[in-house]
Amino acid sequence: MKSINTYYEDFQTLQAFLTKQTIEDSPSLLIQVFTSKNDKSFIQTLLNELTTVLPQATIIGSTTDGEIMNAEVSTHKTVLSFTQFKCTTLKTDITLHTKDGYFSGMTLAKSLIQEDTKLLIAFTDGLHTNGEAFLEGIHSVNSDVIVAGGLAGDNAAFTETYVFTKDHIMMKGAVAVSLNSNSLTVSNGYSFNWHRIGKELTITKAKDNRVYTINNKTAVEIYAYYLGEDIATELPAVGVEFPLMFTRNGIEVARAVLAKHDDGSLVFAGNLHTGDKVQFGYGNPLDILENSDDLFHQLQEKPSEAIFIYSCMARRHFMPDTIHEEIKPLQSIAPTSGFFTYGEFYTGEKKELLNQTMTIVSLSEDNIVSSPKANFLPHKRTTTSSINALINLVNRTSQEAMEKDALEQARLTFEKLFEKSPDGILLLEDDIFVQCNQKMLDLFGYTTTEKFVNASAYTLFPRKQPDGSYSLIKLKKMRELAKKNGSHQFEWVHIKENGETFWVDIMLTYLVMNKKEIIYMVYRDITHRKELEDENISIKERQDFALIGSRTSVLDWDFRANSMYISPSWKEMLGYRDDELPNATWTWFKQAHPDDKKEIFSSLRMHEEKQIRYFEKTHRLKHKDGHWVWVLGRAQIFYDENGKKLRMVGTHTDITEEKVLQLKY
Repeated sequence: MKSINTYYEDFQTLQAFLTKQTIEDSPSLLIQVFTSKNDKSFIQTLLNELTTVLPQATIIGSTTDGEIMNAEVSTHKTVLSFTQFKCTTLKTDITLHTKDGYFSGMTLAKSLIQEDTKLLIAFTDGLHTNGEAFLEGIHSVNSDVIVAGGLAGDNAAFTETYVFTKDHIMMKGAVAVSLNSNSLTVSNGYSFNWHRIGKELTITKAKDNRVYTINNKTAVEIYAYYLGEDIATELPAVGVEFPLMFTRNGIEVARAVLAKHDDGSLVFAGNLHTGDKVQFGYGNPLDILENSDDLFHQLQEKPSEAIFIYSCMARRHFMPDTIHEEIKPLQSIAPTSGFFTYGEFYTGEKKELLNQTMTIVSLSEDNIVSSPKANFLPHKRTTTSSINALINLVNRTSQEAMEKDALEQARLTFEKLFEKSPDGILLLEDDIFVQCNQKMLDLFGYTTTEKFVNASAYTLFPRKQPDGSYSLIKLKKMRELAKKNGSHQFEWVHIKENGETFWVDIMLTYLVMNKKEIIYMVYRDITHRKELEDENISIKERQDFALIGSRTSVLDWDFRANSMYISPSWKEMLGYRDDELPNATWTWFKQAHPDDKKEIFSSLRMHEEKQIRYFEKTHRLKHKDGHWVWVLGRAQIFYDENGKKLRMVGTHTDITEEKVLQLKY
């Protein structure tokens, strides 16, 4: 067997990829589609294209909250995973939810599982499926077959998700494919490593996956009490970062929030029962990555020719800058593909619905164990944190710990969060610096805490801020806003000990700790970002001046992301305001004359084949009032080391007057 993955760009690129990789059409070709394009018409078009060139292939797919391909993590893309089996047969089916997930799981299991089935890959919609009930339905038919996959996503919008086969696209249902073979080796595993934090709570009223009360308060009130009103207001989107945790069948399980109701109840990705003891969960990125390393070492001892990864959206949102680090080692074993889900399916002693977890399934029709293609160093921690929610949680936990003579444990938890934070933290009591962490000293270039907290205000920031306001007066206003609203965020210029100025993003949070009013200040260095903003503004101003009066517009086509920047002057040339046409490839495609589009695409293919860098073509674009505008397009095409188009940047110049005269005479 072999497994090859690619990003979908367009039909022509897809055809070229299939030809180059010699992917042959057959019923044993499994195509998994993982797309962030939450658009039914886009999915249907893609399926039509796939079935045109590979009519016999088996196709299942899902919308996502992020995609995984060959150690890369992406968003707003479409991944196509092609797995060609030699000794494995495939069978797919799809079912509409008639009552709940249980009957859908049972229906698919009866339809697909046979005597030699080694694996069932299943995708269900992410908003209407009780994932735990779905797995129980499968288990009721067959308790031995490994199940992998998960709940579809929709980029954290929580509005609608899709799952599909080559013949059907569904919003409220499930799809699955069974892999049937006597020689297929299937290995699975998972990485979790989130930690319980805070007081143990009791589910006091629940029905299936809907929790009404916890500790006799509504579920929303509990989230607001321990994590803060902001977190509760933003549920379900932020609920994935603070799931409820418990142990079931020997596995540490988390349940993330999927929906919030007006009565204060919450719908979770799987069942919770009245009487269950739960705690809030919190992820430490360093621990998460170390646990993923352990999974890599286990997997490299087993035969593997393809690895499918179905990982929780919370992991990508929680550590967006390092999430690829837990996938990269797996790519050294075999090609990887998958997506970020709203819930993951895993088979251990039983079939379990997991959250906050990366699940993997490794396949091989060959019993040879290959050595990894590269060695990997331990991960370095770079993390983001929901600091306000954590501090609120620790504060509440501290109050309850004092009532139960457990204040010391809460204090140690707070100190760990304080010292290990990737952001600078400063505590003010009655406008006096009382404590800061090491990151704060690093930001300002001070060597000791004593020297920093005793520094004069005028040595830490200039007399005036860039907006002309006096620093001391403005800072006082910022503190008043934090006290009034609970927190306040703003940008500020500071001065390091060596006299160098730098930009920071500051979050002020007003707290009451041990009956004392505290201003909790979180600092993040944004100097580099501000420099880039200033540079981009200067570049844009120069471009705008250069283009004024020249009847010339700029377009920038990124072939990898299939995205396009279109300057406002281009839209104005066609009679539109900037906000009337989106910056997208289909904007140009819709406005271009049908006859000209064929010539342009043909010319682009010729340029790529011959690696020609400079492109020039006249064509027509439709004006808002219906007439055609002639433009001269000139661009430079950039290629990667394999000769594949990466980007085309160029201009369109209005030559309508010249063209009319030319055609007239």
